[in-house]
Amino acid sequence: MSNFDNIYPWAGMRRCNLSDAGQVLAYWGDASFKDDGSNGQVMVELPKFWYRTEVQPSGYRWSISPMPVPGFKLHPAFVRNSIVKERIYIGAYKASCYDVSEGVYNLTDAFNIDFTAGTGDKMASIAGAKPISGHVNDLTIVKSRTLAQNRGPGWEQIDFLTASAVQMLLLVELGHFDAQLKIGRGIVDKASGTVNEAELTGQTAALGNASGAATGNLHNSVSYRGLEDWWGNIWEWTDGLNIQADNKPWVADHGFASDKFAAPYVSMGMTLPNVNGYVSDIHVPPEHDYCFLPSAVGASDKTKLCDNYFQATGNRTALRGGPWSDGSFDGPFFWNLNSISSSRPRTVGARLDFLGAPQ
Repeated sequence: MSNFDNIYPWAGMRRCNLSDAGQVLAYWGDASFKDDGSNGQVMVELPKFWYRTEVQPSGYRWSISPMPVPGFKLHPAFVRNSIVKERIYIGAYKASCYDVSEGVYNLTDAFNIDFTAGTGDKMASIAGAKPISGHVNDLTIVKSRTLAQNRGPGWEQIDFLTASAVQMLLLVELGHFDAQLKIGRGIVDKASGTVNEAELTGQTAALGNASGAATGNLHNSVSYRGLEDWWGNIWEWTDGLNIQADNKPWVADHGFASDKFAAPYVSMGMTLPNVNGYVSDIHVPPEHDYCFLPSAVGASDKTKLCDNYFQATGNRTALRGGPWSDGSFDGPFFWNLNSISSSRPRTVGARLDFLGAPQ
């Protein structure tokens, strides 16, 4: 048991079945809880929290509170289009797909996903499925967004603010950036191959809400408080972060669209490194002191942030976490900002996010 198991918000992170309307149908451990999608999507509930970032002579210090206290700010993951959310829900598993026309889950990343907005197939979070990818389907970040939104109001693919919230929680709990060391290496050491080499979801089903690594498989998944393969196995398209040429990030908390550099997107007022490498320092401007975007590279897999960073010139999208073959590059702080919005790599998948129905 972790010392954080009885401390909020960590104690409130738990797997649940969520209906398309955003209703919790069961929590992990309930008799009615299902991992196969027959009782709603398998999500991790995340209650709102407040944070403080301090810049010190020797580095940084992050603090988290489950309630408002002087000097702390509500994490922006819980403020969407000026509306405060009591909790948000993150896909427990890498995204798969529900075939609407057939009325079944696509468990093999099979060809012919229907990306029609409103009536097409739906992004899913269940155990026992091959994560979706761009191998045989046109899974661009734009079409991945459509699959998530097809599930209904409030549904999106994982976004930058949500990912940043989990990064902060993980860092404060572990007291270290090297999650591969503290939790497990993850599915990161497979050969690159020529197809979608991602392993099936659900290896950590028995772990429930606990952090740790699966056992008994050739390549073992990891889980952080119910979030399976938060790094490794396959990249995740990440919405709400657009990179303007060259290496200038813009962020939004709603109204996600690719290659957009106007409201609701706002400039973060920073320039990211123009070379790849292990992250050695981060930007911490007061208005965006919740995130972990690099300001410098030159570290290693055992020093500083312990994770890598990719970039390119031109307008770009965001990927996070790393795929099955990038080894020590992978981790919860690994940002890949070198893909254009029309790309569909076989190494890239997604993850569901429920931000609450619009009010």
